[in-house]
Amino acid sequence: MLYTALEQKEALPQAPEGLEEPDFTDTADSWAADYIHQAAALGLVNGADANSFAPDRPITRQEIMTILDRCLDLPDENGLGFADDGDIAFWALEAAARTTAAGLFQGGNGNALMPLATSTRAEAAAVLSRVVELL
Repeated sequence: MLYTALEQKEALPQAPEGLEEPDFTDTADSWAADYIHQAAALGLVNGADANSFAPDRPITRQEIMTILDRCLDLPDENGLGFADDGDIAFWALEAAARTTAAGLFQGGNGNALMPLATSTRAEAAAVLSRVVELL
């Protein structure tokens, strides 16, 4: 959904110099294989390991935040201050700070961000709508 929205808005980022597209061995039978490879070629998504993408594995909120941070030119602002900030992985901290400051993600019950929770399709649609408004 994100790739399509960015493509339609002509807002896809440029691939970083010297980036080698990963050779995922588990995407051939996926309905999203073309999108996965296009996003990987732009450096927007990583695999589960060097050779697999794991297209059917649920995605965590902090992984979504990281992908969005790679796609969008978000201000270097800090929107953290959630009760569970300590649960955010080190590699996702900056992305979580910027995406929450931009209003793309919010806390829920008890002011918890729930970075390790998986995203629902409804949440993905809501976040995507917020992204499109930013473009």
